[in-house]
Parts: sequence; structure tokens; C-alpha cells
Amino acid sequence: MIADSTYDARELIGRPGAGAVTGAVAATLMLALIAGLDSPDSARVWLGDVARVMLPASLRTPASLAVVGLFVHLTVGSLCGALYAACQQRTSTGGLFVVGAFYGFMIWLVGDLILVRLFGVGPQLLQTWSGLLVTVAYGLILATWAARSQKASGRLGPATRPVD
Repeated sequence: MIADSTYDARELIGRPGAGAVTGAVAATLMLALIAGLDSPDSARVWLGDVARVMLPASLRTPASLAVVGLFVHLTVGSLCGALYAACQQRTSTGGLFVVGAFYGFMIWLVGDLILVRLFGVGPQLLQTWSGLLVTVAYGLILATWAARSQKASGRLGPATRPVD
């Protein structure tokens, strides 16, 4: 049975700017989750691995690795959040969480298979179960924001006329 939807699925939930802010917040929460799952030192190692991609060996000090790693981590988190917001259409709340979890899984998969294993750059923690968990949690945080934004708008989307 084919049923016409009561909302326009092409309408996006949020704007990329709001997604960028949410992505930066989610990236910050990722660091706290990394520290909680492994050890407090794991977040520092994560940031150091991220910074090693950007900094030449001559500029690598513990302070520069922490600052540059945090900047790159938040920037990538913000960009991924903006991309999520630019693509997430209105749908059911359950659908938002499935998409968010899948988005986090894909970030982990691309980060692990392409960056770490193929090119040998990026956080080595991506190759662990905790790396998978924190990236899926990142996607679920974005989905939570999308669900709250959709609920705040009071509707799934504008009503549409049946095509027939």
C-alpha cells in the first residue's frame, strides 16, 4: 500500500551553522567520553595524534600538540556537524537516531580504514572499540539535536498535497 506523506521530506531540520555549533559541542563531549572509556590520558593521546597530522616534527611540543590537536578536532567536529545539518531531512524521531548512529559509524569507518590504515595518519584510538563508541556517540548527539530542533518546530514538515 502506498500512502502519501503528510510532510515534505525534502525540508531540512536545521541550518549548517547550527549544525557546526552542535558538531563542536559533540566533539568536546567526545573527548570527555574518550577519557571516561579509556583513561584521562587517552584524550591527550587522541589530540596528539590529530596534531601530528598537521605539525612538522620540528614544531611538536606537548603544548603545541595539545593546542593544535584541540583546534583540529573541534574544526573537524564542526565541519562534520555542518555537513550533517546540511543533509538531515525531516523524518521520524527513530529515523533520526538511526541516521545519527550510522553517520557516526561512517566517520569511524572512514577514519579507521582510510586515514589510519591506508595513509597512516590520525588517532590510533580509532582502531579500538572505544574509538567506535565515541564516533557513534558523536552521531547520536547530532541526532539528539536534530530531534529537539524538529520537535521545537512543532511539526515534521510542511503539509503537502497528494500528487494524484
